[in-house]
Amino acid sequence: MKIIEIRVEYGKGGAFVDKNWVTENAVEQFKAMWVERIRERGWKKEVNFRVRQNTCIFDENGKGEIYGYTVDGFKDIRVK
Repeated sequence: MKIIEIRVEYGKGGAFVDKNWVTENAVEQFKAMWVERIRERGWKKEVNFRVRQNTCIFDENGKGEIYGYTVDGFKDIRVK
């Protein structure tokens, strides 16, 4: 499974909000979580998600580890 780097931006100017690694099966859940967080702050402008070119491959036996968002929330993820 791929792990994708996603940048969260706010407004037409693309103001930086957050950037995280996200497993490909949790992308829509990650987007929904950020839209909800931003709306709870009372921010009304558009929320954009920029998928970066950086990716990793999830591997239970991998030698590397990154912190990212999964269907179970944020946690350490083993990668190749």
